[in-house]
Amino acid sequence: MPALHQSSNPLLTYAGAVGIALCGSWGLTVANARWSSSAAGAGAPTVRAAAVIVEAQEPPPSPDSLARLLIDPNRPARGPRGETAMLLGVIAATEQLWSSSERVSVLTGIADMPQLDTSIVAALGRAAMHIPSASARADVLRAVVSRHPHAVGASRASVLRAIGSMTSMSERASLLRLFVTRPRLTQPALVDALAHASRLSANGARSSVLLAAARANRMEGRARAIYIDAAMAIRSREHRARALSAIGARRNSDEGI
Repeated sequence: MPALHQSSNPLLTYAGAVGIALCGSWGLTVANARWSSSAAGAGAPTVRAAAVIVEAQEPPPSPDSLARLLIDPNRPARGPRGETAMLLGVIAATEQLWSSSERVSVLTGIADMPQLDTSIVAALGRAAMHIPSASARADVLRAVVSRHPHAVGASRASVLRAIGSMTSMSERASLLRLFVTRPRLTQPALVDALAHASRLSANGARSSVLLAAARANRMEGRARAIYIDAAMAIRSREHRARALSAIGARRNSDEGI
């Protein structure tokens, strides 16, 4: 495989290297021809220089192909720090991809890798925010949340921020339901997710997240308070009653719990 050198633009680096090599070859050939011509006119013997062979390397792969090469499970083993730095570089490089589908393909490929570092999971969340398509962004975030405990743990802030930035109410609700039903969800993570659920304006979307959270977790302290506030803000009486009954809470128009 040809060696790839770090560069802000690998394609420019490659083009420049090949250009310099070709120009050098052309210059040697022209100089040799002129010298041979003048020497022959003066009666001197003609000495032919050895042919200059310029071997052009294969063009480097496009950024998305390079990323796929780097995340190939058959790649040579790297240390944890080198692996993390390399993947963070690939994620940053996706910002240069014009095609949204190629960007999604690279980010999803990284998200499918096991046991990612917290910094990589957080970077995936931030990168997903720049995907214009709601469904494509949801695909990346769904892969992150479903495969990596850090997405609902140490890296949850960037993941929830990416979910909250989505304009599609149904996709936000779907991702939040996935988030709150992850195994061994901590109470602080549940509190953060419920706070995002309370910002869902659609009755059905908010109710579905609350119900999923109530079925999968114990509602205690701060989580319970946020849950009840979010449920009471649901305009639909049916959805509101269903969400409250899921945690054994009832509230009348003029009574406390």
